[in-house]
Amino acid sequence: MADPNQFAARLQLLQQRDLFDYWRSKAPVGTLPSRSDIDPIEIPALLPWLTLVDVDRADDRLRFRMRLVGTAVVQRYGRDATGLWFDEAYQGDILKRQDAVYRQATETGQPMVDSQAAPVAGKEFIVSHRLILPLADDGVHVDQLIALVLFDDATTTGDRV
Repeated sequence: MADPNQFAARLQLLQQRDLFDYWRSKAPVGTLPSRSDIDPIEIPALLPWLTLVDVDRADDRLRFRMRLVGTAVVQRYGRDATGLWFDEAYQGDILKRQDAVYRQATETGQPMVDSQAAPVAGKEFIVSHRLILPLADDGVHVDQLIALVLFDDATTTGDRV
């Protein structure tokens, strides 16, 4: 990974820093942590805001499927997308953006931080902040991504650094 301290400095929310530090603590030097390295019991306050995304590399193309969507994320979006492929859950520009950000994290093996207007019908003022962290069973080839999704609105638990 490029300079992890420089990346950490870009994180504006305490929960992002907490998850990033936890993820780094689980990564053996020079490799990525695997899903089995992540123990939900160790990060209970973050669980409602987490999503776990599977990477599918069939037919020489990347596809993403939501394995798990935290309860707070489900509540904010008003639906549970667990089990859906991105192209089933999203459309248009939102699909393109989701795919691009997760693709970049998958192809580079680097964490990503992203903010955008949340696709919540009738609530365009809500901004979502995502921290996307790659996971790899073999330490190198990304096969899952864990994302922390927080929101700028009255329900967010995102405390500023």
